[in-house]
Amino acid sequence: MQLNVYVPTSRAAVVTRLDRVTARLGRNKNDVVLDAIEQKVTEMEAQLRADRPRFESFSIGAGEFTREDLYEDRLGR
Repeated sequence: MQLNVYVPTSRAAVVTRLDRVTARLGRNKNDVVLDAIEQKVTEMEAQLRADRPRFESFSIGAGEFTREDLYEDRLGR
């Protein structure tokens, strides 16, 4: 798979820094970029999970489940 990313002139310094870092590390630029994307996406996913509403759980004698389980489809999961 290929991903082309437009880098505006105002952010060109980031690419220059990336070139320097990859040269010093002796690593492939694609690997460094993918590692950075993976790290950032993981952080954003964690933030989205933290932003979800939390519901209390109650025991009604019908097994273990939470109100969040009941409303899962309404929460967009």
